[in-house]
Amino acid sequence: MIELKSGIITDERHELYGQSVRDAILIFPYAIGSSVGAYAIYSLKDNNQAPKAMVCSKADITTASGCAIAMIPVVELPAGAKVATVDSGAIATVDATTEWATVKI
Repeated sequence: MIELKSGIITDERHELYGQSVRDAILIFPYAIGSSVGAYAIYSLKDNNQAPKAMVCSKADITTASGCAIAMIPVVELPAGAKVATVDSGAIATVDATTEWATVKI
């Protein structure tokens, strides 16, 4: 869970508990949640707490639509590619301005 006004992860079981998603590039294999997820992504953007981009193995309809309405780039990895383990705080960039999205870590 994420507190939508602060962007802080509030799920005590999550490895990023207590950290903010603001201006981060979120890298995850897939989303877990419900249809309210798209609203949550939009609310983060509306509260100036949104991540800069999201990268995942499988962009479900909720993540994709939430990112679309919030104008947050979302990158789905090619079929068979797996999300690499990335240390929190690592430098990452996403260039989604061309026909090809590039992730550099």
